[in-house]
Amino acid sequence: NEVVLGMDLNSELCQNGVSQINRPEALAASLSKEYNIPIRMENIAPSNTAASNSIATLRGGAKIVNITSNSEITLSCCGYYAGSDAILTCGHGGHYNDTINYAASAGSTIGTVNYHNYYSGCTGDFEIIKVTNTDTFSTSNSINNMYSITGTLSSPAVGTIIKYYSRTTSSFGYGSVERRNVTVLADDRDNISGLTEVKVTSGSCESGDSGGPFFQDASSGAKYCGVLHGKRTDSSGNLYVFFTPYTYISSAGFSVRTN
Repeated sequence: NEVVLGMDLNSELCQNGVSQINRPEALAASLSKEYNIPIRMENIAPSNTAASNSIATLRGGAKIVNITSNSEITLSCCGYYAGSDAILTCGHGGHYNDTINYAASAGSTIGTVNYHNYYSGCTGDFEIIKVTNTDTFSTSNSINNMYSITGTLSSPAVGTIIKYYSRTTSSFGYGSVERRNVTVLADDRDNISGLTEVKVTSGSCESGDSGGPFFQDASSGAKYCGVLHGKRTDSSGNLYVFFTPYTYISSAGFSVRTN
């Protein structure tokens, strides 16, 4: 009988530490002599093939990039559209058929924009991307790996406490619904209607947070509410954020993943 010692000989520790002190085979011979038992060293480093085929999980709050329009936005949630896995984000980050990449995995395309809702006079601000690269990406019902979406709240009433995620500050904010069916002038030219306005009690909203998730933190899990459009600040310095309520998104054929 012999003892086999497994070691990742490609690891930083071996490359910069152990292997510089003693070659693996010499180390095995030394241990064999000390304990009077046959010992051999075996490399258990993971293969490059396995690493290249790993699956990345898509979650609400993740950074995504529209490489066609060169804009950084935030993934709102995962779900289903026209029988396929899909993700949801804001519409003002690009156009129909634009290519969307996963920012945490350079060069990895998630898919292209299949439904685009952002133009002057439109109701809501959102777009739907089918996940075509299923060899690399899987979907989930997670928001930033901290909340699990278990249901939806299609159009929260005035006074409802709502949470949202700011990707750029890696933090959650919250506030209460102030107004519904709000129309805003976006980019100084586009009238976007149907938005819900939340007066922020705690939190921030920065460039790049667009597309992020809004949800109600219920005892049974997160109830998804909609997609972040933008913000405003009043004369007293109060922060307000706007989102497209889920009712308009579901009408376009998108359903949120809840398990």
